[in-house]
Amino acid sequence: MAGKLIIGNPLRGFTGRGSGKDRVPVKVFPVSGPSGFSALVYQCKLNVDWDGAPKAYGLDRPDTPHQKFPLQKGLTPYEVVANNGSLNNARAADDRHWVGVFAATEAEARAILRDHYPGFKTLKLEEQNSIFHQFLDTREHSPFGSLKDVNGRFPVVQFEQLGGQAPGYYVSTCNAHTGVTDDEWDQRRYVDASKVAYAALPNLPNVSLGDVGLVIRTKNGDYDKFFFGDTGAGSHLGECSGGVKDSLAPERDGEDDNFAFIVFPGSGNGTTIGLDSLALSGIVVDQLVKIRDTGDALVTLIAPHDPRRYFVGVTISILGGPPIESEDMIKIKKMMNKP
Repeated sequence: MAGKLIIGNPLRGFTGRGSGKDRVPVKVFPVSGPSGFSALVYQCKLNVDWDGAPKAYGLDRPDTPHQKFPLQKGLTPYEVVANNGSLNNARAADDRHWVGVFAATEAEARAILRDHYPGFKTLKLEEQNSIFHQFLDTREHSPFGSLKDVNGRFPVVQFEQLGGQAPGYYVSTCNAHTGVTDDEWDQRRYVDASKVAYAALPNLPNVSLGDVGLVIRTKNGDYDKFFFGDTGAGSHLGECSGGVKDSLAPERDGEDDNFAFIVFPGSGNGTTIGLDSLALSGIVVDQLVKIRDTGDALVTLIAPHDPRRYFVGVTISILGGPPIESEDMIKIKKMMNKP
């Protein structure tokens, strides 16, 4: 006899994208089933986060009579108003210290250059100072106010000589690491949010960094696998890397559509290093295969009505879950063949 899915009472206290009173409540459904299957299912809009992408943050800088800033010219960072973002997104809400970019004091920045910039110690003092002023953005008057935070730190600019993947942009940080280097000032340390699908970890029960999930755009069944690679989401759901948006909703404001998340608690190994797409796919399939004989309960929970029901059903079936009924398949084929 086929096993059954058990859908528990929804967990409350979670919200989707927005600010203050504009945040929409989101129900999180615990789902359990055969072979130890366990998942948390919820639906919301995407809250796109570019932290970790080499071009996440940057700010053009005018030259002065004494110093030129050739790298900080014509920058097009992801975090701009046109993308519902801002450089302010890289600062903590409470005291505005830098959290989304690597920042350093003047003494710390000089030490980094002295110890790691090729040939820095052999340069003349004026050459060292010129490099230093390009490396640390010490403006106290900018379109975003003073760049000096409460800890006396300023944003550090990427240099090709120091692992910069987008010279001129600030070093953008996140908790998802590549394992390439442990140097916090090296952009190569951080997973590229514009290419890798990861989410910020909310306060979901028994879910940790490195755990894996599946996100489905319910209107067409497009999907992506992701892992929890950053922190700070709290009770807010749907915060994902730009890689998720570019994969599922690349059009302008595509993140405003409805997306279903299926999260598998305890599916990771406690680390965010080395979670490539092949590893993610294997984890998702291993989980969904457990419920292959449980019928349409999961699909019905996510999308009870046509046409989303069929698109979601096909996606879950493709990834090892319950096969859709033959009648459903006939309907899907008819829908797909419509002009």
